[in-house]
Amino acid sequence: MTYIVRELWKGHIKKGLNSDKRRKLLIVTSSTIADKVIENVEKNNYSRYDIVGVALLDKDLIGNKINNVSVVANNETVGMYACKEWVDEVLIFLPKEIAYPNTLIEQLTLAGITVHMNLAKVVNSRGKKQFVEKIGDYTVLTTSINYASLNELFLKSVFDIICGI
Repeated sequence: MTYIVRELWKGHIKKGLNSDKRRKLLIVTSSTIADKVIENVEKNNYSRYDIVGVALLDKDLIGNKINNVSVVANNETVGMYACKEWVDEVLIFLPKEIAYPNTLIEQLTLAGITVHMNLAKVVNSRGKKQFVEKIGDYTVLTTSINYASLNELFLKSVFDIICGI
């Protein structure tokens, strides 16, 4: 019974019946692995993401497309793009030879954008909530300035209603 329900739920998710609840995802990567990262996230998109664009940290290819996803920013403009455009979450997946942009991660978390980082390159961020989850086939460390569980959101809503009355 569990297997049947699981398969039906996967079919429901793949059809996109709840497309209004999709989160906007910006992928930050390098030009050498961008096509693989985009393909992987799109292929395993059970988490309900709309990819709004890709930012390449090693080349300036703004305006080009990779796997039908527009390159929207480079190393210098990715912070401003994420803050000005509609971006809910950022996936940072970089090869070993490129260091994580710690100042960019700090800017994004201060702006309230959830940041997912590949676990191969974990950076400890003080004062931020961090937890492990999956995006596509990638296991990532998610950092957010304020992340609330469903129980916490429910309690907050109940508290808001009581205070409002």
